[in-house]
Order: sequence, then C-alpha cells, then structure tokens
Amino acid sequence: MTYLFLYLLPALGECLAVCIVFLVHFRQWELSLLLFSSLVLYGLVTIKITLWRKKYREASNQKDNEVRKGGREGGREGAYVCEEQ
Repeated sequence: MTYLFLYLLPALGECLAVCIVFLVHFRQWELSLLLFSSLVLYGLVTIKITLWRKKYREASNQKDNEVRKGGREGGREGAYVCEEQ
C-alpha cells in the first residue's frame, strides 16, 4: 500500500500532467495520445509479465517446500549419524 501512494500515484500524476502540457501548451494531441497509449501499454505488459512470473515462482516455492518437508518426515533416514564406539 505504501508503494502505491509513494511511487505509483505520483508517477501517474506526472504522466497526466505531461499529457496535459503536450495537449494544451504545445497543441500536440498526437504526441499526448502517443505518450498516454505507450504508458498504458507498458503498464499492461508489466502486469502481465509479473503475474506470469508469479505463477512460476509460486509453483517453484511449493515444490521446494514439498522436498524440504519430505526430507524431515523420514526421520533420521539419509542423515549422517555418528555413533561412538
């Protein structure tokens, strides 16, 4: 939530301000539209890649947890035990 208010909202506000400057001051609606559409496309691609990566990361973590849990359930099997003679 902190990330949203400290980084994302100011960046979106700045983008909107730049679009308005291009539109009003320079009278370049094409440039304003290009800027806005590029940032929307960038945002959508970033979200899609993040969700794709998260899916594989969670699966990897789940398998890692299963392997670690399986090693502990076996008791002392496979563990090096030093017995004094």
